Amino acid sequence: MGARQQAAPPARELPAVGATFTGKVIDGDEQFFVIEVPGFKPDRVFAALKIEPGVPKYRVGKDSARVEVINVRQTKTGKTVLDVRRPAKQG
Repeated sequence: MGARQQAAPPARELPAVGATFTGKVIDGDEQFFVIEVPGFKPDRVFAALKIEPGVPKYRVGKDSARVEVINVRQTKTGKTVLDVRRPAKQG
């Protein structure tokens, strides 16, 4: 039983379309915030949140954002980009 507990954790899977996650806001400009996808290096996988009405003014490097995946795409350089939005409020 002990050997089983020390097995390597399974590889992390990308959040699918419709999934929500919370990630640190790591960059941004006038059009987008770049959000870290937990478990992935930001130079390979990141989330892009378009700035539009209702999106808070996150502080880069200080705030985290809870987001919902609306699209997954690859860049020409091989990076994976998750297009995200703020999730709808439930209740």
